[in-house]
Amino acid sequence: MSSSIANLKAVIQFGIRATQEVIAIDDNKDKKISFGETLEAITSIGLSIPPFVTAIANVKEEWKDLSREELDELVQWFTEAFDIPSLESGKIEAIVKKTAAMIVYNYNYYRDIRALHQ
Repeated sequence: MSSSIANLKAVIQFGIRATQEVIAIDDNKDKKISFGETLEAITSIGLSIPPFVTAIANVKEEWKDLSREELDELVQWFTEAFDIPSLESGKIEAIVKKTAAMIVYNYNYYRDIRALHQ
């Protein structure tokens, strides 16, 4: 993990973990969420909180100093890390990955235009 984007990855990882747990909370697919399923999800998400809290303080600076190479690395890492196998044919996963690619494109466009004005 690149140290210059480690905090960004930690914050995004928390979001991925929370999303995975919320989507998979009804493990036995009975359309009812039991106390055990809730406790398991909360515990799993809870274990992700300390790295998230540690990282969140430095995310703004990392984002401001993000280079194109780091952004490409971050998107590549995200597309590999974001996995929700329970979703139908990966449609939502594909949408999220395409959205990440769009964000990268727009971020690079913004930086290019901003550089022209300096």
